[in-house]
Amino acid sequence: MKRLTLTLILAVTLPLSIWAQEAIQTITADRFATVMDSIDNYQLVDVRTRDEFKEGHIDGAVQYDVNKKRFKRQVNRLDRNQPVLLYCRTGKRSHQAALTLQELGFQKIINLDGGITAWTVEGYPVTGK
Repeated sequence: MKRLTLTLILAVTLPLSIWAQEAIQTITADRFATVMDSIDNYQLVDVRTRDEFKEGHIDGAVQYDVNKKRFKRQVNRLDRNQPVLLYCRTGKRSHQAALTLQELGFQKIINLDGGITAWTVEGYPVTGK
């Protein structure tokens, strides 16, 4: 019985501890907004196209298109020791961007789950519309 209990505890806690050590976190729009309100030094990056960015973006974001060749050069301007908050339209491109940033040595990467679509559904504001 003790062995089964220990196995169950490890099965539940081990994945949580591994996740906590990862550089990339994918969080909801509510948590994303909370992070933006609670920390001072973050870097907000919209990884969509320039046209998508012009249609509306989160205030304070810079636009670096993850599908452009210059993306790595652009993100290399960012501080690897400061949190980077990423978003796109639905979360797929920002996840791709997060993996790139992780490869480049960024320590804290926060990806908006559901992208700006989830952001606006939750009622958070966008700029540039």
